[in-house]
Amino acid sequence: MRFTTSNSPLSLVPLAILAAAGQLACAQTITSMGVLPSGTTSDAMSCSANGLWVGGNASVSGTNHGARWTSSLGVQDLGIPPSFISSIGSSISNNGSVTVGQALSSSSGERAIRWTSSGPLNLGTLPGGGRSAAYGVSSDGLTISGWSGSSSGDRAFRWTSAGGMVSLGVMPSGTFSYGNGISNDGLVITGYGDTVGGNRAFRWTSSGMVSLGVAPGGNYSVGVACNATGTAIVGYGNSFSGDGAVRHDRRPAGGRAARGART
Repeated sequence: MRFTTSNSPLSLVPLAILAAAGQLACAQTITSMGVLPSGTTSDAMSCSANGLWVGGNASVSGTNHGARWTSSLGVQDLGIPPSFISSIGSSISNNGSVTVGQALSSSSGERAIRWTSSGPLNLGTLPGGGRSAAYGVSSDGLTISGWSGSSSGDRAFRWTSAGGMVSLGVMPSGTFSYGNGISNDGLVITGYGDTVGGNRAFRWTSSGMVSLGVAPGGNYSVGVACNATGTAIVGYGNSFSGDGAVRHDRRPAGGRAARGART
């Protein structure tokens, strides 16, 4: 569900969700999504709720381009913003109208990008920041999660068409945070940040950022994605048994996040 680059904080994020998804026992069909003209590779990063739209990236003459796929149209090149040299799609809205990701510039680093029928939109950075990337998008495509540099350090962000990019802050005693997944309504975001005890997955709402803790015996956790309502968050961390995928469930009573359990 996530593409990583060697110089991005998300190079620390493995495809934990795919490991969890692989446990599902059901009839399935595997379809090659093909490549773009003059391309040799393509990567699928996310799909819409109905599975009809897929977001990711595909190569064009050796350069990555953000891309989307449908069964009727095949792979579509989403293009690269002016003055950028490559792009990567990370997530797609439920109706396929919005894809988000990042584009790389040879001079100014990477920038969070939102693609629509009007083309790619550079979302910029938080004040004082030099880099940004988008990794999650709400069902309607109007709210985006990711991270950006800022004058205070790297911060998870929430972007809306009305309010632009807003920092989600850090956890107590923290110095950085990175946003990953987002709920369908855009009101819950997960990711990870540092604490005095090490890196911790978080669940962010309008009430603030809350640590989701670690599995028994663990000392770090990372939130990668959440379900439609934001009540369940998956990612990875460690425990007595070693590294592995984790799932955090929000308690129905009390509104507190439960500790993740290694699966």
